Amino acid sequence: MSEAGGPGADSLGAEFLAIDWATDAPPRLEACPNCGAEGPKPPALGVSWIETRRGKPMRRALFTCPACSCRYFEPIRLPDYHDWLLIGWPELHAQQGAGLWPIDSPLARIRKPRGSRYLEIGCGYGFALDFAAHARGWRALGIDPAPLAEIGCRLLGAGLRQGYFPAADPEILPWDVMAATEVIEHLARPLDLLREMRARLADDGVLLLTTPDGEAIRPDTPRAALAQLLAPELHMVFQTKASLARLLAEAGFAHAVIERDATSLVAFASPSPFALDEDIARQRLMFLDYLAARASALPSESDLGLGFAGRAMAEAANDGDFERATAMRDHLWSAIRGRYGLDLDALDHLPQALRALPLQRLRAAMPFNLATILFAEGMRRLGLG
Repeated sequence: MSEAGGPGADSLGAEFLAIDWATDAPPRLEACPNCGAEGPKPPALGVSWIETRRGKPMRRALFTCPACSCRYFEPIRLPDYHDWLLIGWPELHAQQGAGLWPIDSPLARIRKPRGSRYLEIGCGYGFALDFAAHARGWRALGIDPAPLAEIGCRLLGAGLRQGYFPAADPEILPWDVMAATEVIEHLARPLDLLREMRARLADDGVLLLTTPDGEAIRPDTPRAALAQLLAPELHMVFQTKASLARLLAEAGFAHAVIERDATSLVAFASPSPFALDEDIARQRLMFLDYLAARASALPSESDLGLGFAGRAMAEAANDGDFERATAMRDHLWSAIRGRYGLDLDALDHLPQALRALPLQRLRAAMPFNLATILFAEGMRRLGLG
């Protein structure tokens, strides 16, 4: 009943060992951290991993609340968001690591005019803030305690209050749109955050949440996805559609739309009735225009310049917009030649000198998104015959 095999990695880089679907952990008797229900909480599984810093074997059980259906780890502890292990390489994040369409597409669906006020709790590098400001025309501000947020928001020119919500809230009330993407799973009491957000949201405002889907924690979910989903050194409480709907209603959000996206839940909520924009073609065009505009505005040889241009080329090629892909290709070829001395027209294999470099030095010799760029170029050439 144990899923063992080659190591995976969670967000902290810990070695992920095994999932025991028949754990013998005793039920938890404490109140549910999500809904407060008393009574025994049966174990759902056990997780084993190697702690990053000390190389110490760790094991923790995941429990299910029969009352609200959430899953949660015990003991629960707050991660240290000043931990540099949570930062990784900002260059990788800027060039390749962040998937911007999953980040930005939910914001593109919210029907709010230019000039609306947008607050993001746990804004991370700041890409959603950047989209809100440059694509939607909203007045955007982020709150986040992590050093990665300071790095990314500074380079993007995004507004940031470094710290924890609500202490870092600048008290600009009310907000028209608020977001907390991949945040509530890190909290011991998710309801407390949602109540604080409701208190600061306009009565016709819209809240956006994304969080791991607790119902995706099952044996048929691919191992790599499970490792990222469980992340036992980071994630605490896992919502289901039912538990999240209950939580939002209890926090004062009378209207909610909750959808599944792979192993995540995406929720829009408001105190008042609202409608989402379902014109995906219009949203994609907005997104492609945004990528191209940011690629043109940023220094072309910078990490962000390469990242936006690489994404713009790849997304345009994916959408069959080969004229746009060609424009971005010319932009990228010049930038990569200028920064790395690589002529991509003459590159048919990775030079032997680059193959021998450790990753620390390789990042100074080629862009992190080179494979994505060359794959997009192949798609562009095929599309043009």
